[in-house]
Amino acid sequence: MAAPAPPQRTRHERFYFPDGNLILVVENTLYNIYRYILQRESEYFAATLSLPQDPLCCEGVSDEKALPLPAVRRKDFDAFLTVLFPPDFRRIGELTVNEWASVLQLSSGLWECAAIRDLAVEKLSKLASSVDRIVLARKYGIHQWLFPAYKDLCTRRRCLTKEEGSQLGMDDVITISQIRQWKTAHPTHLVDCRVRRRLLQQELSDTENSGSDSDPVDAFMI
Repeated sequence: MAAPAPPQRTRHERFYFPDGNLILVVENTLYNIYRYILQRESEYFAATLSLPQDPLCCEGVSDEKALPLPAVRRKDFDAFLTVLFPPDFRRIGELTVNEWASVLQLSSGLWECAAIRDLAVEKLSKLASSVDRIVLARKYGIHQWLFPAYKDLCTRRRCLTKEEGSQLGMDDVITISQIRQWKTAHPTHLVDCRVRRRLLQQELSDTENSGSDSDPVDAFMI
């Protein structure tokens, strides 16, 4: 029985540059971008793309030998490349919250794109909801978002919605609900202390469980 034909690859409509010099494939979509710019912005690619390759199986030099990024989704990579190779510099700020979250995801961790991560943090600080900031802060270690986001959810008039609760998870929902109930019988200025105390307790618990040597107090001091 003949083996099934491999999925057909198509060139990206925006990010397959005719004069590019690094061909990548993500979810059967081909990208031809500029190697130097990717290496300049990413410590990971600066290291891996500098390694010597066998000329007979050199990846990234043609559509047939495109360098695969198997753990990356096309929609995330498109958002990342929109920042790296903006079609119009005036439109970088028009990315949605979800697109900036994709940029944050790819620029954090393995790829180590410090400048792009900082830009994503800056944009999401203004665009993302308090719930989104808590979720992203926990996932990507952006501790400075936690206190203002928690305080907003604990002091606003509206209770958490079912959708917000699903995003946050049980522990955060319980913490926020307890502080909202507690604040009804205490002066407003004490809410800040209560929020900081609960966040610090959570951070200390997380630090002990992970064995980290970082000082969790710094994250909640102004």
